[in-house]
Amino acid sequence: MAAMKHGQKSMKKLSKNMKIEDVEATLDNIRDQVEDHEEITLAMSEGIGQNEMLDEGELEDELAELEMEGLDSQLDSLSMPATPSATPTSSGKAKAKGKSEADELRELEAAMAL
Repeated sequence: MAAMKHGQKSMKKLSKNMKIEDVEATLDNIRDQVEDHEEITLAMSEGIGQNEMLDEGELEDELAELEMEGLDSQLDSLSMPATPSATPTSSGKAKAKGKSEADELRELEAAMAL
């Protein structure tokens, strides 16, 4: 309890020395300094020559152009198979259809003899 009384007396002394007008003036000065600092920071972050607005359409066109160049280079690097120069001939399956039943029977009998 004694500590609380001592704290109350200390606060009372401090309050007598401070005026609300002085506190408000000090806070106003601090706010002004913070605003000035923010303006300076903004000006420094923009840099030289970067204040001009960039045209989004131009940027999108440039991006599309770069993407097309990338696709073109990928297509150029692909290797395609050579086109056949000879006319296709009939396959073994087509010949097998032309076999007679007797030939098929002989082949079956030979396979079963194994």
